[in-house]
Amino acid sequence: MRAFLFWLHIEIGNLINVQLHCLGRDIENAEINLQFDSNLKKWIVTDKPLDCKNKDNIFLAALYVYLKEHIDFSGTASELVNALKSVSDETFYLNRVTRDLVQNGYILRKFGIDFQYKRTRTGRLIILHYDHERDSSDSKNSTVVTVNGESKQYLANP
Repeated sequence: MRAFLFWLHIEIGNLINVQLHCLGRDIENAEINLQFDSNLKKWIVTDKPLDCKNKDNIFLAALYVYLKEHIDFSGTASELVNALKSVSDETFYLNRVTRDLVQNGYILRKFGIDFQYKRTRTGRLIILHYDHERDSSDSKNSTVVTVNGESKQYLANP
């Protein structure tokens, strides 16, 4: 079950500019400024777009490099973080790993990565599989992938 909470913060007497607060387990906490456009009869986001270069991209890049070499992974979030240390010096946090995988499921599929999450008696299991044939990225046929500015050489077809 996923829980999300959204609420509007409205200052008394100012119904034109409001702030939407978003809180949830599978989403980033956010405060989004909105302005009501009376001509269009809808709310318009007034915040500037966020810079897309964030830790999610580094996490996905490291995961991609790891899976290109190892093809499969099955284990806990802790085991995945430890495995990613072989391809990246970046620190990945256990409480973010599963959330990042879930939030980026469509991107993972684009790169030929299948993701499953299972709860077992002994814990929570992350299952990942890389399929070279379904990889639609530019680095599919390349032998070099860059993570954290460091290039790593791998076989194009493992």
